[in-house]
Amino acid sequence: MQLDNLFSTPIAGSLLTDVDNQTLENFCKKKSNELNGQSFLIDLDSTPELHDLSKEVLNQVNLLHKEYGLKYKQKISKVWCNVGNPSPIITPHTHTSFFTSVYYVTNGKDRLNILNPISSIENLIPEDIVENYNSFNQLVYYVTPVMGLLITHPAWLLHYVDNQTDKNRVSIVFNTIIDYNQ
Repeated sequence: MQLDNLFSTPIAGSLLTDVDNQTLENFCKKKSNELNGQSFLIDLDSTPELHDLSKEVLNQVNLLHKEYGLKYKQKISKVWCNVGNPSPIITPHTHTSFFTSVYYVTNGKDRLNILNPISSIENLIPEDIVENYNSFNQLVYYVTPVMGLLITHPAWLLHYVDNQTDKNRVSIVFNTIIDYNQ
């Protein structure tokens, strides 16, 4: 039998090992304290601490873009840092971009939950008949934060983070859009 996986939704993961996570953690926590908030936007032009990371994120995103079989390239449209789990990220949401990438500056216990876009799957495949979860039958894809992990997914995928229990969790999020000039 030939098995085709139609209408796939690729999610890319990479472990980045040449990143100074301590500098990024210090930057995010200091800026978060200054702004009295858990989440804040980052201006890449005035933030040298993120230059190398943003370059590598864009490289990884463009590799995924190419795997999609698309023309042009991606460019970063928005970047922000999350310290702890601000309430907007614990509610299922999407982003207004093409891809969203999250880089984990620290280890954490609160998972990223990416929901299957086939929303009726929970009604079609009852839990008690699943022997092994896989891309054909799982309702949620879970990612446990590991320092240095970069996850990239289509921005339209509904996702959220587990409850606000991990106050030391630090992540940096990158939204990208198509750059028609490249």
